[in-house]
Amino acid sequence: MLDDFQKNEKRYISSTLKPVDLFKRGDLNLIIKENGKYFSSNYCLTECFKILQKPLIFPNLMGSSYINILSPAISVNEYEKKHKSIYNKYSVNSSSSSIGSALRYPLEKPLSFRSGLISVNGMKGYKFWIFTDWRVDDGLNKQRGIDRFVYTPNMGIVAGSFDYWFRSGVDNKLILENYLNEQVMMPISINGTILH
Repeated sequence: MLDDFQKNEKRYISSTLKPVDLFKRGDLNLIIKENGKYFSSNYCLTECFKILQKPLIFPNLMGSSYINILSPAISVNEYEKKHKSIYNKYSVNSSSSSIGSALRYPLEKPLSFRSGLISVNGMKGYKFWIFTDWRVDDGLNKQRGIDRFVYTPNMGIVAGSFDYWFRSGVDNKLILENYLNEQVMMPISINGTILH
């Protein structure tokens, strides 16, 4: 998987491809074994991220396929307040005002932002959110991938949210509220340890 990521990263840097074309896959299935039986998922979105620890001056210097715990922090709420004060509406990242709208390349591109820290059972959890668009009106916006997630250095991504998956069954106001408040689905336990 690491070799695939590095090859795709080189292809992406030297091309006009979007990250979704190389770092998100829908051709793998999750398989679990329970009571001696194997079960396969009907659908599983697999995303690849590269872990970096590189100081940056601006939060928007980080592409969407990278996790960098040293990038400057900006929360979703801070970003959307600034965007709304300038443009009088929420950004294309918000599901409320931009269903069907696409990023304006090269002015806008998918980005990963670090927003802060939380504690996950005594471990540092770095909160991230992805800036990308909602360009599909009549189906799943799979290209969005994970919208927000919590990353712990020794475990990886331990919590997240896939807003595109719930968009058709949930009120847009609730999706917007969850987005602005950076809600994620937290696990009940990690490696058998109950979270509190």
